[in-house]
Amino acid sequence: MSEYAWAWWLAAPIVATALAAALTWWRGRPRRARSTAESITAHRAFLDALGTAGAAEPRDARGHSARRGGRG
Repeated sequence: MSEYAWAWWLAAPIVATALAAALTWWRGRPRRARSTAESITAHRAFLDALGTAGAAEPRDARGHSARRGGRG
């Protein structure tokens, strides 16, 4: 056993590094994809939010605020 004591000292940091890499990979993997119905619902909500944000402040043809009569 004492003949391989150096191997045990080297194995500990190697195992710890491999375990940290595996846990980091596990935590960083992407979430499960949504179902088609959930994706369509989320996309419609996104489009609705875009529509209300665009209607919040009218703009002229140049993109300036029409409400204040100037740039903004």
